[in-house]
Amino acid sequence: MRWITVAMFGPAALALANACGLTVNPERQSPAIVRVSDDTTQPALGRAMLEARADLAEKEQRYRQVLQMSETGNWQHIDALGSEPLITLRERRETNLRRQWELQEVTELDSRRASQQRAVIYALRAEQSEIESDIKAELGVVLLALKIEVLHARVRAGDAQALLEATLSDGAGH
Repeated sequence: MRWITVAMFGPAALALANACGLTVNPERQSPAIVRVSDDTTQPALGRAMLEARADLAEKEQRYRQVLQMSETGNWQHIDALGSEPLITLRERRETNLRRQWELQEVTELDSRRASQQRAVIYALRAEQSEIESDIKAELGVVLLALKIEVLHARVRAGDAQALLEATLSDGAGH
């Protein structure tokens, strides 16, 4: 067992250190003094770093997918986000589009009711625009939450990398 000094040490790094079997000196937390057992700690930190990087890659990919969905307006897979407001808005949008299409068909077949139907179609188009604005706003909320998850994952991956490097560099000097 040996003690090393780790310069950057926040709550996430403390949790990671504890999970990897490191002992943190409670009297020194910035910079932290950490007790290392090379036999178990370095492999555990290596695994933690790989898991943190994989988690970060997954979160970044999901963020990029939702960002692309938001930017392109291609909302086919919006249900996969698991957001109840988005699912409800998508259903409203589909119902609205279906009603517009049905009324357009009736209008083309029955010219006597055309002016009456056009007014309803215009109202549906206005509602459609409002629904799409609501979808974009809700996607903004989802994007913000995902961005926060990405930032947390980056911190976790950075902490794992820093802890592993600290144990490796300090171990090389012994």
